[in-house]
Amino acid sequence: MQRAAPPAGRSRGLDGWMSPPDKAGHAAPKTIFQILAPFFATTRSMIPELIEMLLDPLPF
Repeated sequence: MQRAAPPAGRSRGLDGWMSPPDKAGHAAPKTIFQILAPFFATTRSMIPELIEMLLDPLPF
């Protein structure tokens, strides 16, 4: 019995940590930017608040 192919755009191996296979068929590990991109997308709205918190105790 033949196994079903993974859905288009999904890689074999560690799902979420591996990008789609390159031309040679090897799944390339994601760069640190690809791994952290969702984190930065969620924290971008908090950046002004973080800056305000950091500057608050300063005397100017």
